[in-house]
Amino acid sequence: HFFISILLKSQIMEMKTIRKDRLRNMEHYQFAIPLIPAFEREIGSAPGSLSFTGEVKGSGKDRRFKFYDHRTKVWTWGKLRADGTLAPWVG
Repeated sequence: HFFISILLKSQIMEMKTIRKDRLRNMEHYQFAIPLIPAFEREIGSAPGSLSFTGEVKGSGKDRRFKFYDHRTKVWTWGKLRADGTLAPWVG
């Protein structure tokens, strides 16, 4: 019974972690999607060609978002500026 209790607690914690990760990913999508049209114009991509991959690196002012250009088949990163827009990021 003790082992089963530990196993159940472990599974519950894992489910909470998965939910937390999904929530964080959803927040990233909700944040990044509205920024795409202006970012496309800035980097010279065709309207509607960029899509957010869901990959985010860093945090706060050093946060970077990864995008894929379906037209050119190129991955690109956008870095969050202080004004809330995205700037091309080269690492």
